[in-house]
Amino acid sequence: MRTFKSKTNKGVTAIEAIVNSVIFGFKNHPFLLSVCAFTSMMHSVSYVMITLANRNLFDSISGLANGNEIITTIWAIIFMGASYVGCQLTSAVDTVFFMYIHRKVLGRLYEKFHDKSSRIAAIDFDYPSRLDLIEKAKNGISSTIDTSFSWLNIVSFFTSYFIAMSFVLHSISPVLLICIFIAFVPVIISQWLRLKIFVKLEDECAPIRRKMSHYENAICGKQYFKETRALGAFKFLNKLYIKTIQDLNEKQWSSEKKSNLLLLYSRLLTVIGYIAVIILLVFLLSTKEITIGGFAAVFSSLYVMFSMAEHFFGIELSLLAQNAAKAKNLFEFFRLEECIGNQGSYYNELGIELHNVYFTYPNAKKEALRGINLNIAPNEIVAIVGENGAGKSTLAKLIMGIYTPSEGMIKVGGMETKLTSPQYIYRHFSAVFQSFIRYQMTLSDNIIISDNDISQDSIDDNIMQAIKGADVNIQSNSFPSGLNTILSREFDGVDISGGEWQRVSIARGLYRTHDIIILDEPTASIDPLEEFRLYENFAHISKNKISIIVTHRLGAVKLADRIIVLDNGQIEEFGTHNELVNRGGLYSKMYNAQTKWYDTAKISE
Repeated sequence: MRTFKSKTNKGVTAIEAIVNSVIFGFKNHPFLLSVCAFTSMMHSVSYVMITLANRNLFDSISGLANGNEIITTIWAIIFMGASYVGCQLTSAVDTVFFMYIHRKVLGRLYEKFHDKSSRIAAIDFDYPSRLDLIEKAKNGISSTIDTSFSWLNIVSFFTSYFIAMSFVLHSISPVLLICIFIAFVPVIISQWLRLKIFVKLEDECAPIRRKMSHYENAICGKQYFKETRALGAFKFLNKLYIKTIQDLNEKQWSSEKKSNLLLLYSRLLTVIGYIAVIILLVFLLSTKEITIGGFAAVFSSLYVMFSMAEHFFGIELSLLAQNAAKAKNLFEFFRLEECIGNQGSYYNELGIELHNVYFTYPNAKKEALRGINLNIAPNEIVAIVGENGAGKSTLAKLIMGIYTPSEGMIKVGGMETKLTSPQYIYRHFSAVFQSFIRYQMTLSDNIIISDNDISQDSIDDNIMQAIKGADVNIQSNSFPSGLNTILSREFDGVDISGGEWQRVSIARGLYRTHDIIILDEPTASIDPLEEFRLYENFAHISKNKISIIVTHRLGAVKLADRIIVLDNGQIEEFGTHNELVNRGGLYSKMYNAQTKWYDTAKISE
């Protein structure tokens, strides 16, 4: 089949997210992360060296009071200074490596996210649950990196510190190992519970953030602001925006309140443990089980030790829990179905075939298309017409292989769209849609973006041919720098009219090398007479190719070899322009209703 499911449809657990984050980092940058782990380990060991230096210094001072030579104390002071300098140096190196590697891994992860986005089924973007997952996945990209580095920090820094510190404490007195236990236990349980809180929070907040982003864009976005201001819609949209913020804050506050209460309880237990350890130290000193140097070393390191435990469980594991709760969404996104399939070969003489095609959008109560049977011959110009909502654009997307039928079969040049990998189908198509993209780039880049495979020597000729076919006048004042005109005021360029943008989008479609071209309502911003002239150019350029025109404006479809009339998701009638007008059916009624738009003296029958 063209699409396949991942090995499992189960959700990704937080533990799996942590493991996958670490694997991803080491798989893509093994040397850099290994160096980062080493410097982090050296940084942690430097704190243990300070504890040893403290013990050595206080024992030497105690020995000095008992008549020992001063040279021992001098070396102890030098060792102490070197330990502190080493701690600062390793900290600086660790920070520099972290910042550098973080950016490298983050860039690689965004690249993988975009690559995955290009390979998932287009129908996924019609599922609200899928859109929620995509939003959560994008939000989880930086969290995935933070998860990886948090785990790296835990293993290389904190684990190294506590293992080394355990040996030091054991060398002073085995009983002191209880310090590690007292420092750790109180926060372990609280952080495990906090992990569950943040996993639930992320699932609840994703759809709210999508709404908030949409409302914010509607208020401030360039494509919205004219209508928003003209209609006075700001207050209405702002109320919705504020409501989503309140909903988001309410959920976050509820989770943070529960989380911080758990953190408070764990810190109270930590304080009690801190006092207990001090009492233990005094007892061991009074019974002479430890020296003054051992007492001073452990006492001076208690704050660092408990701070490490607090940071480890109270902050580092808390961040790990929060980030893992977000990162798991990214790895669930990576498990989505992908559009793959068999290799395919295109045979122009086979044309396009649709057999009993049905299609239903996700969560829709009725089919968008029902029982479509259609053959399009090689080199034929076909117009698909109908009222808004008749299913014209849906049929075009099915023919292109963007969607696959819910039932039935579609073959393009002999390739069945359900079974063939999309790349083998897309390479034979070009298309111009009504909702085209206005890229904030030069006029030239806006056109050549549609085909990267054209040789450098042929680019200029192909651009000029596409511009001529789309009737783009690059000599006009609209394009002061010709092909190098930047089409965006935001980047010191110009803004052009909607009609001119549509011509640019048509030139983009014509530029792409293709065997089949689909024009889906591409002339909505162009007046009827210019529309007819554009279609005449299009018919000339599209010779020896299959051309499909999708429109509800009928003035120019008479250029088509055949017209398909859709109504309520079904083919109502088909034939040439004259045949359909004389038949007196739906097409005839639509055409007669639109004749006033066109100057029949200039548009010949």
